[in-house]
Amino acid sequence: MNWPMMLTLSFAGLASSMVANVLAVYQGNRYRRWLPKREVHETLEALKLSLSEKEEEYDLLREKLYEAGTIIAEAEKQSAWMEKTRDDVAELRNREKELKDVEEKIAKAIEEWTNADGRLMDTNRELADAAAVLERQRAQLLSEEELLRQKQLQDDLAGEVRELTSQQRTLTAAIEVLQSQQAEIRSEREQLASAVAALRVEEQELKERSAGLTSRCESLEKQLEELKQRNQQLGGSSAAADEERSTKLLWEPTIIANRFQHQMPEQVSEAAALDTATKYIEQSGLQYDDRVIRAFHTSLKCADEAPLLVLAGISGTGKSALPTRYAEGMGMHFLNVPVQPGWDSPADLLGFYNHLEGRFRPTELTRALLQMDFVNKVAGANGTGVGTWPESASRRVDLSDRMLLVLLDEMNLARVEYYFSEFLSRLELRRGKNPNDAKSRRDAELVLDLGVAGEGQHQSMRVFPGSNVLFVGTMNEDESTQSLSDKVIDRSNVMRFGRPNRLDERPQRLAVAPENLVDPGFLARKTWDGWVSQPNPTAERELRQVGEWIQRVNQELTKVGRPFGYRVAEAMMAYVRHYPHVADNPLEHAFADQIELRVLPKLRGLDTHDHGTDEAITGIINILDSELGDEKLVRALKDALVRSGDQLFHWAGVDRLRSEAQLLT
Repeated sequence: MNWPMMLTLSFAGLASSMVANVLAVYQGNRYRRWLPKREVHETLEALKLSLSEKEEEYDLLREKLYEAGTIIAEAEKQSAWMEKTRDDVAELRNREKELKDVEEKIAKAIEEWTNADGRLMDTNRELADAAAVLERQRAQLLSEEELLRQKQLQDDLAGEVRELTSQQRTLTAAIEVLQSQQAEIRSEREQLASAVAALRVEEQELKERSAGLTSRCESLEKQLEELKQRNQQLGGSSAAADEERSTKLLWEPTIIANRFQHQMPEQVSEAAALDTATKYIEQSGLQYDDRVIRAFHTSLKCADEAPLLVLAGISGTGKSALPTRYAEGMGMHFLNVPVQPGWDSPADLLGFYNHLEGRFRPTELTRALLQMDFVNKVAGANGTGVGTWPESASRRVDLSDRMLLVLLDEMNLARVEYYFSEFLSRLELRRGKNPNDAKSRRDAELVLDLGVAGEGQHQSMRVFPGSNVLFVGTMNEDESTQSLSDKVIDRSNVMRFGRPNRLDERPQRLAVAPENLVDPGFLARKTWDGWVSQPNPTAERELRQVGEWIQRVNQELTKVGRPFGYRVAEAMMAYVRHYPHVADNPLEHAFADQIELRVLPKLRGLDTHDHGTDEAITGIINILDSELGDEKLVRALKDALVRSGDQLFHWAGVDRLRSEAQLLT
């Protein structure tokens, strides 16, 4: 139990004790007619004054303890800075040693140059002497043989002079370079020496301040110990009250139950519900091709194989509008979670336990997940025999029989692996788990640290993100965003919204007034699970054909070193099985979608001038053109391959709107 909680308990105990005394006095006076009313009034006034003094004393102690925490944090920062300063000093010493080595090399080079210069002078003198001797000998000896020998000797001496002159030039250049390095090192040494002097002064100041802070901390620790003793004397609050306060914020509902006025009929067919959602989107003033809506819907049905659906592309192409209107038209509750650039841990997504306040600070997503949790809300559901939901919360926030679509808006403003990687792994582990078996689902549950550990209290709370919670993320691709890792791509369907073909007539934001849009009623979890567990019938022959397509596509990816494994192959097959048979050629459309959503994102960054890249993409184009008949996707892929000025392959998506379609919201 931390000190803010102990201080709160101390004050609560003191206040309850005083109130009890007041009540005792009042009750005593009520039955003792001989006690004057004036004494009762004075006694009450004295108790009120004492209570006010205790409250002031509590506020003062709380301010002191908060100040102590701030001072301790500052001391830790200063200590870390001192450690860095010591590393800088050690680096300076190493640089000084390097300077001494360079000076020694310079001195040695100067000595060699001096010796070479002396040898050159001696050689010049010998050459002059030899020339004089030669002249004398020439005067004395006129024979042809003697003249040839003297000429040969002269040539040899001239060659030696040229060699010594070249060595002298080389040494002179080396000395100039070493002198330049010496000047730079001296300048750097002077700067480092000045910095070290300043750091030493600051280090001394920090030591003095640290000593003062240490003394202050010791004093505050003594005060805290006194408060603990006083708290033990006065008595504390119950463990149940501590836990209720620590989890109170978890039971504030995020999802509003009356968003839908009624329940959609459980026997409604998937085709009818999808048609209703499509009409709702059109009435909202948005225009999407039917293929896009079906691909979005099917990707959500494949949440077990691909827990995340990513909508990528340039800004203003309808990435955020589609999940919003789809959820409204399909009868799903909707939660928009704007991702912040500073997110770097799961706590940014789910919340954390605030030790100063003594309570868990949940995010809207955590509260929504609790509302949708259909296994941990009742006694015995968490495997311990004790329910994790208060009885009042079960009546007030429970929406576990409904569906929720969560939108991670601009999810790549921060590194997805930092804040969502663990969550994504939990979602993937839902596959094959029995939600009603505590041991089976344990690995797929999220664990919230409640921070309380008293006897009879929960130290953590488990939340199961079941099949009724679906996740979609949007990402813009510009210089301010992060790219997705292979781990995220392999566990996702990536829908890339292409550039609109026409921008001349932007449609109205809303074709029908909001109050006139049809309320489809909320979609029951049981109905959605029925659609997922009973995929559309696909003949065995058709499945063999899909398997052959998957094998051929993977062979093309192997040529560029980007093949996929069993996980992606199973996810592609599951997508085909779950694709709604509401149009012609559903098998071809479904597999063409998987090439667009799963294969093409893996080609990002390949060299388009490389023969292997051109051969692999050409092979994929042949499958799309001759066997799947997706002309728009083929045209967009060819444009991406031959786009002028691009050295690296970049898939920009395909615009599937009809010719009369306009720019989306």
